[in-house]
Amino acid sequence: LKNADPLHKVTIVPRGQALGLAVSLPETDSYSRTKGWLSDRICICYGGFVAETLVYGETTTGTRADLQTATDIARRMVCEFGMSPEIGPVAWGQEDEPVFIGKEIARKKDFSEETARTIDAAVKSILDQSRALAESVIRSHREELDRLSEELLLRETLEDSEVRKLLGLPEKNGGAAE
Repeated sequence: LKNADPLHKVTIVPRGQALGLAVSLPETDSYSRTKGWLSDRICICYGGFVAETLVYGETTTGTRADLQTATDIARRMVCEFGMSPEIGPVAWGQEDEPVFIGKEIARKKDFSEETARTIDAAVKSILDQSRALAESVIRSHREELDRLSEELLLRETLEDSEVRKLLGLPEKNGGAAE
C-alpha cells in the first residue's frame, strides 16, 4: 500500500484489548492526512479480518476494534473531511450534544433521513472497496502470510527488519535484506 506508514514491528503477544498487533510508524510528522492514507489505513484494519476468513473460513471477535476503527475512519472521510464524491465537500453531524446520565455522547443529526441513507451508502462503499483491496493483497501474498504466521508462532514478535528478511524484501534504506 503506497500511502501507508511503514511497519515498525508485528506481534502476537496480547496487550490490553489487542490479541496482537502490527505497529506502523510515520517517517515524518504529519498533522494532516490524505484520502489515500486514510483509505490504506482502512485496508490495513481489514487485514486481520480478511486473513482469518481466508485461513479459517470464518472470523473471530478479535477483529472488533479494527472493524470499529475502519468504520470510524470511513464515516469521518464522508461526514467530516469531504472525501466522498456522493456527499461532496460538506461536514455533517459535527456538533456533539451534551452528555446526560445514562447516555453516551451523541452526535447532533443535522441532516435528513435521505442524506443519512446517502452517508451510510458512501461509508459502506469506502469500506467495501478497502476490504476488497485487503482481500486481493492477502490472496496474492498467501504464501508470505503463512511464512510470517509460522515465524510469529515461534518468536512472538518481529521487528520490521526481521519481517523484511523473512519475506525477502529490501531493507528500508534500499539495501538488500540480509
